[in-house]
Amino acid sequence: MRKLMNKIVDWKREYVQTALLTLIIVANVCFNLPEIAKNVLADASVQMSELDPKWRLAIGFGRWVFAIVVVVGLWFVIKYFNKDYVLKQNISNDIVWHTYFDYWFCRYFLSIKKLSLTRMPIPMQFKLVWKDLFLEYDYMDGITEKEEAKDKVKVERFQDNPLTSTVNLVLADTYPLDWKSKLPASVLNLTTIVIDRTGEKGTRYYSRDFVKKISSTVHDLPNNVTTINLFATINAAHCYHITKEVFMTGGRDSLKHLVVYEQSKGSWVFEGKNIKVF
Repeated sequence: MRKLMNKIVDWKREYVQTALLTLIIVANVCFNLPEIAKNVLADASVQMSELDPKWRLAIGFGRWVFAIVVVVGLWFVIKYFNKDYVLKQNISNDIVWHTYFDYWFCRYFLSIKKLSLTRMPIPMQFKLVWKDLFLEYDYMDGITEKEEAKDKVKVERFQDNPLTSTVNLVLADTYPLDWKSKLPASVLNLTTIVIDRTGEKGTRYYSRDFVKKISSTVHDLPNNVTTINLFATINAAHCYHITKEVFMTGGRDSLKHLVVYEQSKGSWVFEGKNIKVF
C-alpha cells in the first residue's frame, strides 16, 4: 500500500489526468450522458441548434459516440498541457519504482515527450534509454562535465581464468563499491570486472574517460561472453551515455542479455532486484 501511495504522490499530475479520462468512460457506462446533456440544455433553455456541430452530432448519435468525442477532446487538452512537461520523480527522499508500462502510458497516452532520469532507479534508467521511449532525456540535473585532466580509471578482473559466459560488470563512480560484500551470493562465482573512477567520491560529474573505458572493456570481451550482470553506483549522465555509447552502438552480436541490478536503500546491497534491459 505504501508503494502504491508513493507512486500516486510522486506522479500526482499524471494520475489526475488518467483519472479524468477514465471517469468519462465509467460515467458513460453508468449513465446515459447524452440524455443528461439534453435535459441540462432544456433546463437552461438552450436549443440543440445553438451548439457546435460536433457536439450536436455527438449527442445525437448516442452515448458511445458522445463518450468518444469527449475523451478525444480531453485528450487533446491534456496533450497541449503536456507538450513541454518533463516527466520526473518528485519525491526527493525516496526512490519510487514505476513500471515500464507506467512510462509507456505517460509517453503515448498522456503525450509526454521528455523524461528526467534524476533519482530514477538505475535499472529503469538503462531500460528506458535502451528502448528510446522518450524523444528527449534530461540527465544533467546537478551534474557537471569534467573538463580538467583525464580521470584515473582503474580496471580490475577477478576469476577470469577462464572467463565465464556471464560476467559481472561493477561500475564504481558516485560512491565506492566493495563488490565482494555487496553483490548477491549467487553471482560471486562468476568472472567479475570492476571499473572504478578515482576521484572525489560523491562528486557528481560526467566523465568521458570513465565511459570510454567501460566501452573498450565491454567491446573487448571475447565472444563466449553472452550475458552481463551490471552493478553500478553511477549518476544519471553516466547511465545515459553508457547505454547509448556502450550497449547501443552494435559490434557485440554475441552479447545477448544485459541485466541491471538495483541497490537496496540503507544497506546498499544488491539483493537481487533487477531488470533485464535486453
